[in-house]
Amino acid sequence: MGHPESGPHANVVAYVGVRRGRIVGWVYLLVGDAQSRFPGPWLFGLHVVGRCRGTGIGERLVRRAVESGRAQGFDCVWLLVNASNVAATMLYQHLGFVAADDALWVARMDEDFRRYGVRRLVMRASLS
Repeated sequence: MGHPESGPHANVVAYVGVRRGRIVGWVYLLVGDAQSRFPGPWLFGLHVVGRCRGTGIGERLVRRAVESGRAQGFDCVWLLVNASNVAATMLYQHLGFVAADDALWVARMDEDFRRYGVRRLVMRASLS
């Protein structure tokens, strides 16, 4: 199926939060193959509409996507978050994600920062 961040070498599933018959949030679980820029399972694009933030919808969406990764037999799930997004970073930490200190990801994020001026963090959660 593909994804803008990863190219055509990935399968993507969207998890959608609904309240009173309206879509109020979503997150994507992308599973990239070895040729993908982001191989393995990654969360992308978590969004909760403004009036519904702080109600637990984002947490439930992330938990559901992570549980799907676990059910598929993965040992961890990765994500990217803007370093300036403190609320999201705190949510991910609450859900067991930690900053990845792998030299490859640090170098890639440094390059992205030089290129685009936005500092992003790579985080991962162990599923074992």
